[in-house]
Amino acid sequence: MKRKVSLLNITNRAGGIDILWANMKRQSFTDWELVIVDGLWREREQEVKEYINDSRLVYVRQSDKREGALTNLAHADNDGFRACSGELIVCLQDYVWVLPTALDAFWGHYARLGDCLV
Repeated sequence: MKRKVSLLNITNRAGGIDILWANMKRQSFTDWELVIVDGLWREREQEVKEYINDSRLVYVRQSDKREGALTNLAHADNDGFRACSGELIVCLQDYVWVLPTALDAFWGHYARLGDCLV
């Protein structure tokens, strides 16, 4: 099912999933999906899926860094963007706490401004 908002989180750090999930569960705007691109999927994929246990979770295994590359962030971003089905994509970093009205505010900006990067 296509959601209005895709919240995209790229992570390769231990922890932080609890903060992210707590943020999402208390949002007043409810038409969202949570896309996690996880660099630590080998260690915790099943644990994350069981902890969140929600049909709005889209879990993406971050691909390995290509030989000679310093980072895999651009590939992880692209994998995440491809997995998003929402009309609006909101990127949220690890360990960030947002207000319960954050997605409402992002959707409001989008509704007023149209296609944009905020």
